[in-house]
Amino acid sequence: MHRWLIEDSQALPLLRQHGLDIMAHDLLQQAGCEPTPEPLQTRYRLGVVARLASEKIYGELIAALVAKGVGFVVQKGVWLSCQVYPVPHWRQYADIDLLVAAQEMRKIDTLLRASGFRVIYSALPGREELPTWVDGQVIDVTEYKQDLYSVDVHYNLVPHQLPHRVCMAAVWGDRCRGTLKLSDEPREFPIWLLSPEDTVLHLLQHAAYHRMEAGFRVFLDLLYTLQYFRQEWDWDRFAARCQQFEVGYLVVGPLALMLDLLDFAAAWVPRQLLRRLDPSGRVLASYASKEFLRKFVMAPASLAAGQRHFFAVVQTAGMGKQLRAAWHHLFPGPRRMAARYNLHPYDPRTYLMYLARPLALAYRYLPRLIKAP
Repeated sequence: MHRWLIEDSQALPLLRQHGLDIMAHDLLQQAGCEPTPEPLQTRYRLGVVARLASEKIYGELIAALVAKGVGFVVQKGVWLSCQVYPVPHWRQYADIDLLVAAQEMRKIDTLLRASGFRVIYSALPGREELPTWVDGQVIDVTEYKQDLYSVDVHYNLVPHQLPHRVCMAAVWGDRCRGTLKLSDEPREFPIWLLSPEDTVLHLLQHAAYHRMEAGFRVFLDLLYTLQYFRQEWDWDRFAARCQQFEVGYLVVGPLALMLDLLDFAAAWVPRQLLRRLDPSGRVLASYASKEFLRKFVMAPASLAAGQRHFFAVVQTAGMGKQLRAAWHHLFPGPRRMAARYNLHPYDPRTYLMYLARPLALAYRYLPRLIKAP
């Protein structure tokens, strides 16, 4: 690796695309490979400083949420970095993702605003306040920003865009207690975590939804998380959960890709699990292409961008789910329709939008579909 980094000008950008550059720096140092390439040293210093700054901001927020008794689950980045990875700065993150109970929506909205975060209601265009009729059945996420720092507050584990949504009661009922230890804090914060099955399901679902644009970092997230839950992990329970949520077609892709690229992953993930998650073999067939594997290794972000189109999240799910997803997207319920077009659910214009929406979507998506290869 040391020689590759020195001789190949594309080596460092490729490591960055896969989220492995800071880990590579530490591994080279441990192996006694000197000198470490200067660009890698610079990236390492910037990455460590950025993570510590982010952890300070997000740590203060988590402390405030705990103090106010807000019910929330910490997802992905912060928790993975602080609790799961052996070296915290190996797992960089750009924002913090919180899963919040729907009844806590206004409490956390008030707290974040008071903490200096500016709200962006992306699913509620033109609004500066949360309407009283909005809940977790209407929107999936609200976004908050403070300078370079972002907080995404989620209300559903399975997004609305997918053709099957799961009642959050099952998710909240199976959550478990955990802790979060921040670098500059002498104490550990008590927090809620998703169940082991829901944690891994969420990581895989998120990776598939974003077309694996985070590259090999997704595999590290998964392997370290499985190691973290190793005493209580059960693949049969995981498969049953995926079947219950009807997301097997989403999570099987990243798992198959990992097994094809990392030989040692077979010790973690049983190959027969893939057939349980994708009994038709449709998803596995799409990941079997050597060209797909090559593009993923060489340019994960470009591969992801090239596959983002109208049916990206269900393109391998089969015609039935595609039709359900299209119908759900084309004709959402009255409250979701009102949210999209800055109306009230009882406003008569909400129902007129059902006539205009097909034209609006055609104007938005048709050029992309025509240009798609």
